[in-house]
Amino acid sequence: MGDLSANVLDTAYVGISVNITTGAITRRGNWATQPEGSWIGDGASPLLSELQNCVLQDNGQVHKWISKNSLSLHTDGTETDLSGGNGQIMTHYRKGYVRYGSLTGDEFTIDISHLALPGFELFPAFMNEKPFYLGRYEASRVPGASVLSSICIDPRDGVSPVWPATQRGSDEWGIPSGATPQYFLTLANNRGTGWKTAKYSWYAWHELLMSIGYASMNAQARTGAGRTALSGCTWVRDQDNGNLGYIGRCGLGNDISQNGSIRNGGTAGVLTDVVVEGRRENTFGNVWKGLVDFLVDAQGERKVYIKHAPPYSTTSFADYETIKDANGNDIVLPDASGWKGYPFSGLGYFFSPVNNGNSSNFSGDYFWINTDGLRGGRVGAHANHGSRAGGSALAASAGPAYAAAGLGSLLGFQEDE
Repeated sequence: MGDLSANVLDTAYVGISVNITTGAITRRGNWATQPEGSWIGDGASPLLSELQNCVLQDNGQVHKWISKNSLSLHTDGTETDLSGGNGQIMTHYRKGYVRYGSLTGDEFTIDISHLALPGFELFPAFMNEKPFYLGRYEASRVPGASVLSSICIDPRDGVSPVWPATQRGSDEWGIPSGATPQYFLTLANNRGTGWKTAKYSWYAWHELLMSIGYASMNAQARTGAGRTALSGCTWVRDQDNGNLGYIGRCGLGNDISQNGSIRNGGTAGVLTDVVVEGRRENTFGNVWKGLVDFLVDAQGERKVYIKHAPPYSTTSFADYETIKDANGNDIVLPDASGWKGYPFSGLGYFFSPVNNGNSSNFSGDYFWINTDGLRGGRVGAHANHGSRAGGSALAASAGPAYAAAGLGSLLGFQEDE
């Protein structure tokens, strides 16, 4: 690359420092004078400016890019088909690099760049040097189809709403009883080569972009309360069989192009409450998403394991590798629930040093582990679990093949090696 001056280096990355004692966050790098707690601006880094919705064909080629101002229009002004007729509605993530460091014993730094700057390493989500795509919407399965989709209009009539794929009993958009992360993986793979359900490292990169973009790890404060503030709701469709719940249809956030939320509050809001963060709808909340590539040895050494490519296992982590912290040490989880991590660790993209969670207001995110055998990872949000509440939470509280009414998925794509 040649020599880079200090000034060039400062403008070629964006980052934050985090005090793990106080929770204070300070910006670093390009546009570091922007206020903490609000979006830094797309122009601060190509990693942010190229975080954009698109229509992605099953062969992995972009049909058209979608306007940053309106989901209904492509960048060329033509109308977007949100029923999947031209491809899936996805969000593009450019390849990026990360650097971890420390200023003091209590203050750690995380920097990201689109360039392989000195001291930066390729983030694990891009091990094959390729960008990846995550669904704008929670994954759905059109009745009668054998694939997952990221759409918000029913392709059968071009008008009706689409519902996230999860078990909801009488809801025709539901998934058969006993659906597991492996089930969703199969439906994603059925789209063709390169299609997958979202992986741990993809979630981690999205959360890292949001935490640095906002200079905040409080997911609710970043975009507003939205759906995750509701409590006491059951896992049923909005007004399904006369019951109120907070699994709402896909596309409720179409009027929010990049970041924001809609919340009416209480049971009156279950039909409209939604969060959009980083151009994706309900990145946290709504349906818990199972991760097939993430395992925890909750009974033995309590280490965390990951596998970057299939086949994945629900019975053994023998061919998985451990997730390490910034110092290269294996992450070992405590043997009790209620643990929260720090942003400089391999798990820390999801967690804040400070957690004051409750059912309607929380600061930071949360991790909960059930210490009984092999555990699998799920990403979502607690909305009515007292101190376990949180957005963008990562839970390892059940077996890898866990199936429940609240289990869903998120469609992703990355070109295979």
